[in-house]
Amino acid sequence: MGFNHAEFARERDRVLLSLDQEKIVSFCRKYGIYYPHTEMAFWESVHKARIALKDFPQPEREASKKWLQKHGFAENADKKIEVDKRLS
Repeated sequence: MGFNHAEFARERDRVLLSLDQEKIVSFCRKYGIYYPHTEMAFWESVHKARIALKDFPQPEREASKKWLQKHGFAENADKKIEVDKRLS
């Protein structure tokens, strides 16, 4: 039996929608996917994954964009944005 891409994508989307750290880590371990072990880096990667998925619900993608902005991260991995900490 080969790798089932559709099942993988369904499970990935389900755990990313949940925003449940335990479920996300379990999914990563199941499929041998690296995940950051520091709290902030973990959530940054989760939210970047959510906005990268084109079929992910738009309200969820928007929520992740807001999370990244609030925490001083750019949407893409190549740059970091400056956030005025007085506005947080």
